[in-house]
Amino acid sequence: AEQANRVSDEARRRADEVMSSLKRKRSEADALRLEARRKLDEAKKAEGAADEALLEMQRLQEDAGHADREAQAASMEAAKWAKEAATTKQEAQKYLQESQTIQQAQKLRSKVVIE
Repeated sequence: AEQANRVSDEARRRADEVMSSLKRKRSEADALRLEARRKLDEAKKAEGAADEALLEMQRLQEDAGHADREAQAASMEAAKWAKEAATTKQEAQKYLQESQTIQQAQKLRSKVVIE
């Protein structure tokens, strides 16, 4: 009977060790699950941030494209106005020459009339 008690005590002690070990392993598994969930949440946040960054980059590329087109249009408009200004300058020089010619002719005529 004493030996049966010792065996029973030994079996109980081993069962307690196994249960304690099982609880420890279960606790470690829970901690690992929590860490895995945290890492998964971080990965999802990082993925969301990457998606937002990609969208922002696409918006910036579109904005740059619009700015390029606007700059080209402004450059063409400036070239048009420069050409028009050059034409206007030529016309003004032509009218100035004609005006000077008319003034000289009037001076000559008034000299002829006076003499």
